[in-house]
Amino acid sequence: MEDIRLAYAMNRAEELGRDVWEEFVVPLFFDQLEVRTQRKSLVVVGGRGCGKTTLLRYFSHNSQFSSKRHDIPASDLDYIGLYLRADTNFLSSLRGGGLTDETWHSAFRHSLACDLGIEVLDSLRSINCDESRVRRFGGLKELQFEALRNFDPKIGISYEAVRSYLVGSRDQLLTWINNLESGGLKPVFLPAEQFVKRLIQLVRDQLPYLRNSLFAVFIDEYENLHDYQQRMINGLIKHGEPPLVFNIAMKRHGMQVRGTLGNESIQAVSDYRQIDLEERWETNFSLFAAELLFFRLIEKQREVAAYVPIDPTVLRDISKVPDRRDNTGYQERVLGAARKLLPRLTEADLATTAFSNSRILERLHKNIQQGLNAWNSNIDPAKFIRREAPDASLVSGALLNRNRERPETILEELEKYILKESNRFDSSEWIKNNLVGVVLQLYATGQTPCPFFAGFENFVLMAHENIRQFLELVHQAFVRLPADIDVGTVLIHIEDQAEAVRTASSSFVREVRGCGTFANQLHGMVLTLGATLKVKHQQVSQSEPEITHFYIQRGDIDDDLDMYLRESVKWSVLFEEPETKKKSMGAKTFEYVLNPVFAGHFQISFRKKRSLPISANDLKIMFTGDVKSRDAVVKALIGEGRSASNLELDLSLGDD
Repeated sequence: MEDIRLAYAMNRAEELGRDVWEEFVVPLFFDQLEVRTQRKSLVVVGGRGCGKTTLLRYFSHNSQFSSKRHDIPASDLDYIGLYLRADTNFLSSLRGGGLTDETWHSAFRHSLACDLGIEVLDSLRSINCDESRVRRFGGLKELQFEALRNFDPKIGISYEAVRSYLVGSRDQLLTWINNLESGGLKPVFLPAEQFVKRLIQLVRDQLPYLRNSLFAVFIDEYENLHDYQQRMINGLIKHGEPPLVFNIAMKRHGMQVRGTLGNESIQAVSDYRQIDLEERWETNFSLFAAELLFFRLIEKQREVAAYVPIDPTVLRDISKVPDRRDNTGYQERVLGAARKLLPRLTEADLATTAFSNSRILERLHKNIQQGLNAWNSNIDPAKFIRREAPDASLVSGALLNRNRERPETILEELEKYILKESNRFDSSEWIKNNLVGVVLQLYATGQTPCPFFAGFENFVLMAHENIRQFLELVHQAFVRLPADIDVGTVLIHIEDQAEAVRTASSSFVREVRGCGTFANQLHGMVLTLGATLKVKHQQVSQSEPEITHFYIQRGDIDDDLDMYLRESVKWSVLFEEPETKKKSMGAKTFEYVLNPVFAGHFQISFRKKRSLPISANDLKIMFTGDVKSRDAVVKALIGEGRSASNLELDLSLGDD
C-alpha cells in the first residue's frame, strides 16, 4: 500500500514521462479545442505550470498509442502527434564559433530533420507496441526507404537502418559542434521539411492504415529558440499543410519575432489559431482541481475509491467531458468533498480563532491602546475586547487608529452590534471591509501562519489557474498527515494547511531565481514589491486593507522597463490585467497583480482588493536597483508606520 502523503509529490509533466495516458485528467474545455481536426497550425500559450507540456504529451503518439491503452479506434490513426522539446543548452550551441549564419541555419534544419524523423519512426513503433497491435496493423519489417538515399547515400533502406542512421547523424552533429576548433568533418545536413515530408510520404504509401494520417509536430518551450530558429519555425508554421503541420507551445510573450527567414510574417487567424490555456482555465478550474485532487489520491491508493466522488475512468474519457461540466449535482458532490478534505474558516470563524490565541489578543490590546493614546482617551482598552463580538472587537483596533471616528462613537457602535441593534459595523460594512486585513495584520508579526490561507477555495485562488502550483500547495499539506492515517478519515487541519501554504509559497519565491535570463531582476522585484505590500498589510489603521496589486501612475515605460514587465508576465511573476478602477485622472491601461501563490511567503492577502500606485521610475528600481535603492523605494511607498531597521530586516529575510 503506497503512502498517500506522497500522492501530489510529482507536479511537473517531465516527472510523468512521455506516456501520460493513465495520468491525464481530461480538461473540461477539451472538447472545445478541436486539435485533432486541425488543418492549421496551433499556438498554445500559458505560464509554466498551466498544463502545456502535459497537454502536448497527451496528443503525442507516446500517449495516444500507449501500451496501457487497450482500444484504439481506427480513426485515431488519422492524427499522429510528434513531440519535440526545445533544449536551451543545445540550441545555444548552434551559433558563433566563427561559422556563417547560413551554416548554423543548415545545422538547425538538420537537427530538426533527425529529431522529427526519429519521432515519425517511433510513432510507428508506438502503434505496433505489442503482438495484438502488430497483427492488427504491422508492416514495419516490410518498409523500404531506398528513396531517402537521394538525401544521403549512407541511409539504409529498412526501418531499423533509417532510425539508426538518424540517431547516429544526430550524435555526429553534437560531436562536430563540440569540436569546431579542431576543424572536424562537417556532417551531411538534411533539409528538415523536405526530408520529413518524404519520410512521411513513404510511410503513408506503404502502410494502408496511415494513408490518411496527419502528422502534427508539437514544439514545446518555443520561447527557448533563438531569433533565427523562431523565424525558421515560423516559416514552417506559415507553409505547413497536410500531411505535416507544425504547432508550438510557449509562455506568454514567448514569440520574440513573427517574421520568417524570408520576407513574410505569421499572423494569428491567417496562419495559426491560438489556444490560451490560462483563459480556458478561468472557467471550471475549481472543479478540475477538485477532480485532480481525488484522482491523484486513487492513483496512489486504490482503497480511497470507496470514499471519493469521482471515477478515474470517467476523468480519462473525452466523451464524458460534457457530463462532468454540465452536471450541477456532480459538481456539488465533488466540490463539497474537496472542501471537506481541505476545510476553510468563515470570516466569523477566523475572528473566533484569532480570539482564542493569547498572543493575538495581546497584539489587539496593544493596537487598541495605541489608538486610544492617539485620541488622548482614558477609556479602558478592555471595553473594546468583547468575546461575544470577536469580529467587531478585532476591527475596532483598526478603527481607533484612524482620525475619523472618536473612541466613544466606536464603543457605542460596538455595544449596538452586541445588542443586535442597527449599527455601523454592519451598515457601514466596517467588518466586511476590514476584518481580513486586521487578522493578517495581527498574525503578521508572529511565527504562527495565518489560518486565513487554509481551505480548498483559497488553494484554488492562490494557484491562479496553475495546476503545478495547486498540486504543490496540496502536497505540502498532505506531507503533514500522520503516517498511519485512515484513508476514510483524511482531513487536513487548518493549522497544517496554513503552514503548508507558507512552505510552498516560499519555495515558489525562491524559484523566481531560475526564471530565465533576467531572473535576478525578477527576484529583486518580487522581494521589493512583496516587502512593500507586507508593510502595507502591517499598518495598524488598515485604512486601505488588502493591497495586492499596483498600477503605474506616472512616468514613461521605457524599453528596459517594458522588457522587465514582459518577462514578469512571461514567467507568471506578475499577471497583467485590464484596469478596473481609476483613482486619479492619470492614464493607466493595466494593473499588475503579484502572483497570489507568493502571498503565503509574505503573509499578505491573495485576494485582488486594492491597488497601489507606483511610478515607472520606482518600479524600474525594484527590478534593477541595489538593496539600498530598493530599500529607499519601499520606504517612500509605505510612507509611515515602519522604522528603517525593521524594514531592512524584512528585505534581508526575503533574500534567504
